[in-house]
Amino acid sequence: MTTVQTQTFHNKGDLDVGAPSPPPYFNGETVELRPMASATSSLSSSSPPVYEEVSSSAAGSGSTGPSGRTFKPTKSLQVENKGLPVIALPLPPRPYPIEVYAVGDSGILSSKVYESVRPTRGSGSCILFRGDPAAGAEPVCTTIYRFGPGRPPKIRLLGPDSDIDFSTLGEDKGELAAGEEEFEVLSRGVTTRAVSLRTHLGTFLWRYAGKAERREFDADSLVVMDHVTTVALAGGKTEERYRRVAQLVRNKAFRTAGSGRSTAGNGGRLMMDLSEWNVDRKGEREQMEALILAGCICMLKKEMDRRRFHQSMIIAGGAGGGP
Repeated sequence: MTTVQTQTFHNKGDLDVGAPSPPPYFNGETVELRPMASATSSLSSSSPPVYEEVSSSAAGSGSTGPSGRTFKPTKSLQVENKGLPVIALPLPPRPYPIEVYAVGDSGILSSKVYESVRPTRGSGSCILFRGDPAAGAEPVCTTIYRFGPGRPPKIRLLGPDSDIDFSTLGEDKGELAAGEEEFEVLSRGVTTRAVSLRTHLGTFLWRYAGKAERREFDADSLVVMDHVTTVALAGGKTEERYRRVAQLVRNKAFRTAGSGRSTAGNGGRLMMDLSEWNVDRKGEREQMEALILAGCICMLKKEMDRRRFHQSMIIAGGAGGGP
């Protein structure tokens, strides 16, 4: 029998760095109101989300910290990206591919399973391939970055009839081909780096963990993806619940060689819990894996863009300063 342990937190908290530990769990039954919570629901800026913990026999090693949350990854990948150092010119990074490798049970890296490719140095948009593009790998999704306010990035899951053209990759074509689906990566507000995606697989939240959560996984940087659901409570009230489905751990052991703690957008160990998505239902698990990876790479790009903006401000301030 599966035991469901739920954490209740009526004052929804922030998803930003420095959040305090969540309150204790309690055991109880709830009814799911809808599987896809609104991507625009408001969150305050004081504490991390409320977690729903499920004890299961899913594959992968679990880790339980002082907060009581349990995360049991069923699959891990190593994302390799050198990122941007603190001291550098605010130029677009060279279009080196982001390579993703499978991780064995012993933690040893094996074959390359994904590769994210940008067509040019000036292009932020990219294509994610399953395998090696040089060997005729299958494109699984694209991420389109659009310039200007109110124009969030778009992740497009590709279908068998998708036509990929590097020369028009950054253009917003509008209509989708058969089998394609597109989701916007929406910011949760001006005071947080968290973003949300509302998809047919569920509503998800990417956020940066606070000190307590980083300490649980011995991470210098911890970027977390939560699955968000809305449940019905007694008295007609509703509440958002969160379950961790992925996290990018960056520390001395996992971050990309040649990068450091202060590097923006560097790679690390991506751990995923895919047990919720049925492996036999229309490639659902493969789609979820691609969506997690595309969202992770999007967060890395946002880090690098933020670093370049800060570098530009420093240069502009130095050029405009007096004697």
